[in-house]
Amino acid sequence: MERLSHEGRGVARDEQGKTCFIEGALSGEWVIATTQKTRKRYNEASVTEVVSASQDRVAPVCEHFGRCGGCRLQHLDHHAEVLFKQSRVQEQLHHIGHLSHLPEPDAALCEAPEGYRRKVRLGVKWRRDGRLILGFRAAQSAQLVDIEQCPIMESRLNVLLPSLRRLLETLESRHIGHLELIAGDHSVALSMRWLRDRKRLPARDQQRWIAWGEDHNVAVWLQDDQGFIPLSSSEDQSLQYDVTISSHTVDAAHQDESQVVSLSFGPEDFLQVNAGINQRMIRQALDWLSLSADDTVLDLFCGFGNFTLPLAHVAGRVIGVEGIVVQVERARANAANLTTLKGEVTFMAADLNQPVNWGKLGLEDGVDCVLLDPPRAGAEVQVQQVTQLNPRQILYISCDAATLARDAGLLAAQGYSLVRWGIMDMFPRTAHVETMALFQR
Repeated sequence: MERLSHEGRGVARDEQGKTCFIEGALSGEWVIATTQKTRKRYNEASVTEVVSASQDRVAPVCEHFGRCGGCRLQHLDHHAEVLFKQSRVQEQLHHIGHLSHLPEPDAALCEAPEGYRRKVRLGVKWRRDGRLILGFRAAQSAQLVDIEQCPIMESRLNVLLPSLRRLLETLESRHIGHLELIAGDHSVALSMRWLRDRKRLPARDQQRWIAWGEDHNVAVWLQDDQGFIPLSSSEDQSLQYDVTISSHTVDAAHQDESQVVSLSFGPEDFLQVNAGINQRMIRQALDWLSLSADDTVLDLFCGFGNFTLPLAHVAGRVIGVEGIVVQVERARANAANLTTLKGEVTFMAADLNQPVNWGKLGLEDGVDCVLLDPPRAGAEVQVQQVTQLNPRQILYISCDAATLARDAGLLAAQGYSLVRWGIMDMFPRTAHVETMALFQR
């Protein structure tokens, strides 16, 4: 194997020089592989035997590895996995962003590679013979792999699977698309995707869901085409997590104090799935930006305030902008519940896939800093426009190295330099990588 591809497959060439992507192979190995698909420019194959193994090969911790499509890098040592992700981001910043001189990356933010995922989606299907399949999609397939346990899920979610399976087998109606299990710091919720009108959920099934939720202290939600509604009778259906801001970040004069920012969210909200990395990512963002009470910060793609509200503990003014209205409402409610904010904080809804008239939103005087945390498609429109606000620094949080590199190139063309960057291992055992990049001019 010459190297690993961006998605974590081994890359080799056959006798005619044609590229072959081999699932399950690692860089430097000799393997025997079976061709699965033949294409014009390349072939796709999977390992049938490892002839000479890499020193970085380890035994997968999950019995479903190789069939489940969730964790493609369980056979790669975690330290080697992090180095692979780091080199991949570096390569794309060079080749796509055309950034010739990169600073050395900061140390990667890493946590334990198992037991980290606090939100998961489980597919639900009944076979023709009546057997229930509850699990994740197979690799490169729409088929489901039946699972009993998942080593990357939080333990509070794993323990629910046996009783959840028993519940599903008792239901009268099988019009269920998927289930989502979500863990807050102090509570757990389940969202059931119902494929019919909510009025057609059998009453006895509804009672079974409610009873299961009460037995396991889980808030149960139904999701249909109209949205989300709670099935549980509990008055408090909210989920919540805390972010602790270290004392030196908040106020250098109060070394013995730390601030706790509590954020509530709903089952429909986007959530950073790795709680430990999210906590450290926020602290690193505050550390890199080194803000003061004189600074105005614009937080784009702000969600329900994951970065905005911690920022408002150190900056004088923070404006959070999000395209999903329900998350803007949640962010405002989160801000209203905080009594420790040092600065003014405002949330507004805007389509960030389109140009925004910042002057009409009261930012005609510009801002000191912009934080971007876009989805995988990146922030191409805003990167080309937001420099009109003349920020002295832009902090970009990326979940896709290719779109980060594209947008980094656009920022470079406008006079911004990449002065600091590093990866955050938000999704261990997978090829997905989160990156933080600081640009200044």
